[in-house]
Amino acid sequence: MKKNGIDKLNGIDKLFEEYMKRIQSGDTKAMNEIGLIFQNSNENKNAEKWFLKAIEAGDYEFANNLGYLYASQNDFENAKKYYLLAIENQDFNALGNLAILYEQNGKHEEAEKYYLQAVEKDCGNAKNNLLIFYNKTHQTDKEKDIYLHLALKNNSDAMNHLGIIFVGEGKFEEAEKWFLKASVLGDEHAKNNLKVLRDNFAEKK
Repeated sequence: MKKNGIDKLNGIDKLFEEYMKRIQSGDTKAMNEIGLIFQNSNENKNAEKWFLKAIEAGDYEFANNLGYLYASQNDFENAKKYYLLAIENQDFNALGNLAILYEQNGKHEEAEKYYLQAVEKDCGNAKNNLLIFYNKTHQTDKEKDIYLHLALKNNSDAMNHLGIIFVGEGKFEEAEKWFLKASVLGDEHAKNNLKVLRDNFAEKK
């Protein structure tokens, strides 16, 4: 068992040596890769060091990671700086991270701007993140508009959410309409919501 541990350490040392050789030859990809290893090991100072070295050498591939690292340390200004740098260099995944950063710091107008840009760039989960933002900030009309747009494309989950919003607004006939549409498409949540809604109607009658 002890020998296996030594072999593992030797393997790590050899890997590190290989990275150092590549870095000495100016390989910025190696700088970013070793930065990522340190970031995943929660060695933030070392991660920051190597991400910065790569950026200083003109490689912005992991600027988004550096922004995220600063955000995790509540360093708003540096997080914003490197998210923007990533976006300027076509890493649009940073749009959602920048939106979250602004939201967490109570800057909702700026957050909405970058959530919308993330949707425009078709970033992963961007539309869902925007819907969550509108829900948390009680912007129901905007939330409803997006769900309506999706519902018109036969998105049963959006139909179900529209039904839930209309229930909250006391518009039960409108809610029933959307729960029914989603139910026809096989949405189990909508079927349950429709049953609950109709049961409540029956009790009131």
